[in-house]
Amino acid sequence: MKKLAIQSSNISRQLVLYFLSRNVDVSEFSSDIDKNDYDLIFYDDYRGELADNILIVHESLLPSFPECNSVENAFSFGVKISGVTISSNFGIVAQYPVFLSAGMHLDEFRTEILKAKYKLSKMVIENILEDRFVDYSSIFADNGNKNCNCTNCKGCH
Repeated sequence: MKKLAIQSSNISRQLVLYFLSRNVDVSEFSSDIDKNDYDLIFYDDYRGELADNILIVHESLLPSFPECNSVENAFSFGVKISGVTISSNFGIVAQYPVFLSAGMHLDEFRTEILKAKYKLSKMVIENILEDRFVDYSSIFADNGNKNCNCTNCKGCH
């Protein structure tokens, strides 16, 4: 059974419950842990020493807005697209965009970022634990748009 550690965050409880139901030995932590005790460690904006078994989720499309207040800074800057990045010591593993619609409030934007963060985190962690390679562009294939009228659509919307 794979061992997964998830740092306490705004999505950690959901992730712990999800992976417990998937027969994974999962625990939530809030302080330093021994990195050698786990197959995979998932951090929320970790700034420490990286190892092969560490994933980090960040609430922006890196390299933009790498700082801690990335959601607020992106919103204040007026971006039209932001999102979530998961990275490791190998670089960016996956990214998921969040589009800011006209008139969107900061709280709505935060909510959309959290939804994207959970969705992407769950998918990436699961695929790594199961030793699967995935082309993450497939997560946009449907995206709720069942009436695509463009030709040669590759899931672009």
